Amino acid sequence: MKYFGTDGIRGRADYILSLAYKVGESLSLLNIRKLVIGMDTRQSSKEILDKLTSGALSVGIDVIDLDVIPTPGLIIESYYRKCLGVMITASHNPYTDNGIKIIKNGFKIDDKDKLMIEDYLDGILTFSHPINGTYKKEDSNYISFLEKNIIRTNLNIVVDCANGASYKYAHILEKMAKVKYLSINPNGININENCGATHLEYLKNNMDGFDLGIAFDGDADRIMVIDDKKNIVDGDMLIYLFSKWFLKHELLKKNVIVLTIMSNLGIINALNEIGLDTVLTNVGDQNVLDKMLENGYNLGGENSGHIISPLTITGDGLLNAIILLTIVSEEGLKLSELVKDIKMYPSKTINLKVNDKTIINNDIIKSEVKNLNDNFSNKGKIILRASGTEDLIRITVMHEDSNVVEATLEKILVLLKGEWNRW
Repeated sequence: MKYFGTDGIRGRADYILSLAYKVGESLSLLNIRKLVIGMDTRQSSKEILDKLTSGALSVGIDVIDLDVIPTPGLIIESYYRKCLGVMITASHNPYTDNGIKIIKNGFKIDDKDKLMIEDYLDGILTFSHPINGTYKKEDSNYISFLEKNIIRTNLNIVVDCANGASYKYAHILEKMAKVKYLSINPNGININENCGATHLEYLKNNMDGFDLGIAFDGDADRIMVIDDKKNIVDGDMLIYLFSKWFLKHELLKKNVIVLTIMSNLGIINALNEIGLDTVLTNVGDQNVLDKMLENGYNLGGENSGHIISPLTITGDGLLNAIILLTIVSEEGLKLSELVKDIKMYPSKTINLKVNDKTIINNDIIKSEVKNLNDNFSNKGKIILRASGTEDLIRITVMHEDSNVVEATLEKILVLLKGEWNRW
């Protein structure tokens, strides 16, 4: 697609701003006349929100402005109000980027809707504009949704809000635990800056004397965790803990967990050992959700910390923090003890900056990577994929032997360099 990537329309903030008004107009094509709109804390978000709102109003759509809100909160509002939703965010990207996520009745729009919007942006589709819509600001019902799952614990935790959208909502965790907050002073340019789920060093350095630490990304749909021994507990490990807990409470459907091709082989083995099957999808929360909806599964996610649980319809950092605190409290053990028996395979990912991501479709590269994968058998795997939002190729190698990981990465980098010169 020309404008839409794996997670909405994303790019440099000035580019998103240039599209915002017409994207707002294009929402008329979706045949729903009510829109909830929200944003994260980056410098450009308010201006983009205002432009998109103006476009939507001009075509007769009634707009409810929820101001700063996590993406899952916006999705929940769209779902329960049965209306369109737009989230202005670039998630974990730096403040210089921004994006537009379009939601319909609580779910991301499908390819048919995306193509209609792209045709409108390109002037291929046109329509007459009715009278203007109405505008109002409202408080979100997201806190009320989260409160349904709150229990009191004796935990003492650190929460890193990434100077992002969670800074206005993370106070909900005070109803569960004693909380020390980090990165709760957004200034428009410090979202994700050396903090949050993509920069766990900051959280780790503030963990002395605490039971666990929780880090969100900019729009709070993902969660990463540091345990009491200052070790990282990523999305895969959280999914394992969630799987055991939901299985114990008889809330897990079909005993199947949906993961992505990036999930650690150690987690897949651990899930199999407790009687759970796994289904793998391509990377992307939408791929995970599609597989869940298609087959009636109700737990899945990514190692990046985007987890969809039986309690909701989307990856939700705050809700998953609540679930984690509940599990740790109920089990009566330190988080490090709950994950100590998980045998993770050594894994390493390199992000290679490129001008042309399609090189990974080169036949020689595909053949060589397949041969390497075949030789690994069930002891490891190699994944080459193009980033959906950046000019990067992500090279991941996983194997039970860390020396093999390093050697294989070097082979692949040499292979890419050689083919690049002939590309």
